[in-house]
Amino acid sequence: MNKNNNKAPFLDWFVGFSEGDGCWNISQHRFDLTQHTADIQILYKIKTQLGFGKVTTSKSRPNESRFTVTKLEHLSILESIFKNRICTTHTLTRFNLFFDSSYSIKSKPNLNDGWLSGFIDAEGCFIIKFEKDPNENIKLVFEITQKILDGDIILQIKDLFKLKKNIYLDRSVIKLSFSGKEPRKRLMKYIDKHSLKSRKRIVYIKWKKASGVIDRGLHLTKRGKDGKTQIEKLKKDLNKWREKI
Repeated sequence: MNKNNNKAPFLDWFVGFSEGDGCWNISQHRFDLTQHTADIQILYKIKTQLGFGKVTTSKSRPNESRFTVTKLEHLSILESIFKNRICTTHTLTRFNLFFDSSYSIKSKPNLNDGWLSGFIDAEGCFIIKFEKDPNENIKLVFEITQKILDGDIILQIKDLFKLKKNIYLDRSVIKLSFSGKEPRKRLMKYIDKHSLKSRKRIVYIKWKKASGVIDRGLHLTKRGKDGKTQIEKLKKDLNKWREKI
């Protein structure tokens, strides 16, 4: 496992990503990580970085591709990678059942490693909104939604960005949503240091460009029409990319 010490930044990201899109398949005793086939490159990147696993595309669902680990020796390596990095309750529960273990959560999301970047790659959503209010008609929104059972992780992420409210409950889910300038700056500073690795990074880049236009007030000047037009184009491009992931 000493080799993995050199890969710690990637492994932090990998665990965060897996806690969003991965599955410890107990009945078939395998680990699965599923993505839209348009983003199959991230599965191959994971396979290359880990040095094991298999990437396949479903014949019945050609838009679905999967990274799978089945060999006991490789599952054992995954156990050692995950056990001290897990942050969410649902992953820990499945993980303990899978390995017949009794691990506890020893880590929390923070801004000093790549776990949150991986989780955002899996669960985060970057949105550009045009509101009806002419005085505040453009909002750059970031959201993460989880089931109520994993509400703790949402609250922890909220605290990382120094938010007081910004939590919304809807039946069985809890959502973190913010658009304020300061938390947006904290988020961009974090992601620019711990980069996204899936195609969602392209969505983020367009969202960040829109942020630059707004922060410079280019949409409010006499030439503001040009700024708004630029943001409208970024929104259109962003939405196209969101549909592909």
